Amino acid sequence: MVRISVDLPEEVAAALQAAASARQYTPETLAAAIRDRVSDQAALEAELALAEAESEAGLGVPHDEVMQEMHAWAAGIRARHADR
Repeated sequence: MVRISVDLPEEVAAALQAAASARQYTPETLAAAIRDRVSDQAALEAELALAEAESEAGLGVPHDEVMQEMHAWAAGIRARHADR
C-alpha cells in the first residue's frame, strides 16, 4: 500500500471533513470511495474510447434508424393493447 498526502485549500478540506463526519465515514471508507471512483472513471473512459473507435469504423447505427425502430416498436405495443 502507498500513502499519498495532498495539500488542500482550507475550504476543500473543511468540506471533505464535514461530508465524512455527516456520513460517519472512516478514512478507510473514504479511501475505498476514491478507489471506486477512479476505477469507475477508468472503465467509463475505456468504454467511450471503444464506442468512438466503433463509430469511426462505421459500426454504429444512426440515431434516426434507432428512433424509427423504437417508434415502430412502441406503435406495435400500443396496437396490441388498443382494445384493452
